[in-house]
Amino acid sequence: MSTDQVPSNIAEIIEKKRQALLAEHQAKEEKEKRERDEAEAIGKAKYDEYFQASLLKVPEYLRQYVMPGNDEPDYYRIGNRWETPNDWFYFEIPGLAKILFAPNAKGEAWKYQTASPYEQRYGYNGETIYVEPSLSFSDRQYGWTDDLDYALGCAHAELQEYQKYVEEYAAMQDEIAKLAEERQASVEAKEARDQERQARQELEKQQEQAEEQTLFDAIKNDAVAMNLLKAFVLLRDERSSFEQRLEDADSSLYNMEERHSRRASQLRHQADEAERRAEDERRRLQDDLDDAEAKLKKAERGW
Repeated sequence: MSTDQVPSNIAEIIEKKRQALLAEHQAKEEKEKRERDEAEAIGKAKYDEYFQASLLKVPEYLRQYVMPGNDEPDYYRIGNRWETPNDWFYFEIPGLAKILFAPNAKGEAWKYQTASPYEQRYGYNGETIYVEPSLSFSDRQYGWTDDLDYALGCAHAELQEYQKYVEEYAAMQDEIAKLAEERQASVEAKEARDQERQARQELEKQQEQAEEQTLFDAIKNDAVAMNLLKAFVLLRDERSSFEQRLEDADSSLYNMEERHSRRASQLRHQADEAERRAEDERRRLQDDLDDAEAKLKKAERGW
């Protein structure tokens, strides 16, 4: 391949073409940006119009609490008519759980958050996992209503229920922390006792060895005394073995009590959780019944 310099007239042609392509590319980008800005401006205007029209469907006393949706509207797509504004709006009212409003709904346009208690789960390796209480919009049909006053009352009750769940969760965490501290204190106390016993046994062993050596030196030439010494040593070893078995039994009993204590605590937590779940389900069923009765009365009145 030739490495000679490009002739100047050909280099000039190449440079002109490069500049022309660059200018064409910049012009295209500017046109696309201008079109996008125009489409977004149109889309934003349409969305603002939709937003203001939707607020007119909401009582005036409630409008100050409106919050934007979770996702930013795609003004570009709206401006190009690829989609139409169809957002739901949220209302954050002090002392109440959040309320959701679906402006285009034909009927049940209001929905309120529902409270869920903390959950106790078990991991793959058996460890206990606690999920904190929550306030959320149910994925099911539960919580929708066409009665705003009813939704406001339910939102108030749900927030109070959530606060109660939070208090229960905090109390449960305190109990777990207290039990953990007690177990740690018991472990540390046992370790301290074991260290003290080992130190005492080592001191006693050294003293016995010193006494035995002194006694052996004094009677090593007396056959009768030596036989008595052997009998004494055998008796002492037997007593030491018996004491060790007692200590092992005491340690086993301690570990058994610890396991029973932990299991009893787990069972208490499971029972409390089952009771909370049953009460929550009863309350939900009662709410559904109240809602159905309210709709029935409304249908009978005809308004």
